[in-house]
Amino acid sequence: MGATKRVRSRRSCWLAAQLWVEIFKFRSHIWDLDLYRFPLERFFLQKFAAEYKKPLSGMTRRAQSRLANYSWPGNIRELENVIGNACMMVDGPVIDVGDLPEEIRGPSRDLPSQDDMLISLEELQKRHTMRVLERVGGNKSHAAEILGISRATIYQLIGQARSASS
Repeated sequence: MGATKRVRSRRSCWLAAQLWVEIFKFRSHIWDLDLYRFPLERFFLQKFAAEYKKPLSGMTRRAQSRLANYSWPGNIRELENVIGNACMMVDGPVIDVGDLPEEIRGPSRDLPSQDDMLISLEELQKRHTMRVLERVGGNKSHAAEILGISRATIYQLIGQARSASS
């Protein structure tokens, strides 16, 4: 029995030493974060998906980009907390920027994507209206309030979007 305790104790010391080395690497080589972050993100995502019994499949590239650009003063523990929170708050199968804490997602200043660059203002308005509607679960009154337009205008934009996609 004493030998078993010694083996467990040695293994615990070895694991603690390995963890310390990884934390040291994570802290001192922040520019190499991608080497450690992606496997950790996947590990924490799988861990919390199982814990919260949610069928999560991953993160959007936008969310990954925000995580990559964050300075991580809390290191691995902060990354774990952020992913755990996002897993708890997400409604769908994929974590997006909106599921991340405000200090990581930053002010809402998303630049348009490449295919949004050369579209008309009317088309941009339709797309934005549809995104807002999606985020508020289809609640047209709430979407109209957020957008500062009437519900009648919401219905018009929805009709235009449907006729354009047909």
